Amino acid sequence: MTLMVVFWGAIIALLVVVLRRRLDPERRSQSEQTTERPPPSPLEILQTRLARGEIDSEEFEECRRMLKKKS
Repeated sequence: MTLMVVFWGAIIALLVVVLRRRLDPERRSQSEQTTERPPPSPLEILQTRLARGEIDSEEFEECRRMLKKKS
């Protein structure tokens, strides 16, 4: 009887460990995480800075023109 309780307890514990590993995003390997967003482009960075008020529209246009020249 005791051996049967230990056996089923081990099976349940194994299932819990397997499910936790499958559902925990921090434990997934980097190869499984394919939903990573690519880094922002220079133009996106400029647009974000303009939206935050870090630069004004004149500086934005000047930087945007310089980026177009490099492309």
